[in-house]
Amino acid sequence: MTPELDAAIRQLLCICFPGDDSVFQYTRAWHDSAPEYSIVYMEGERALGHVGVVVREISCDGRPVQIAGVQNVAVHPERRRTGLSRHAMRAAMEEAARRGIPYGLLFCVPALEHFYRFLGWEKVDVRVTMLDAVGDDVPADDKNIAMTKDLTGTPLRPAEIHLMGRDW
Repeated sequence: MTPELDAAIRQLLCICFPGDDSVFQYTRAWHDSAPEYSIVYMEGERALGHVGVVVREISCDGRPVQIAGVQNVAVHPERRRTGLSRHAMRAAMEEAARRGIPYGLLFCVPALEHFYRFLGWEKVDVRVTMLDAVGDDVPADDKNIAMTKDLTGTPLRPAEIHLMGRDW
């Protein structure tokens, strides 16, 4: 990741998430969870589409599970409704599968469930906990729903998920 590419992605994130631009002006790491890899679509020097992926071991019903956690799905307003986010999401999960990561996990507002379901993601009604900024166990934000994607053919249907860190 070059400094120029990082800056282009952060600029896109500031455009797409203006309420969080105070964070994205300086970092792509939401709650200090930096993506291990990103799928980025560029036009010249401008980032037009982005999906970040946090690779982490989480706990599902008390057992460790490696996941590809999707973060910061963003498409420039000029390129929305062109299929760019669909292509970026598919590329992100293809890379996760290539790396041997068995599952994708994302959190989204309920209004986006249909979009992700179209891409093969499934909503899971699950209790999600995480660590807060000081390391205490707290419930994840309940405004979001959890969705999983099986990358190896074995379903992930836990009753409880602990993110083993902050959310992304």
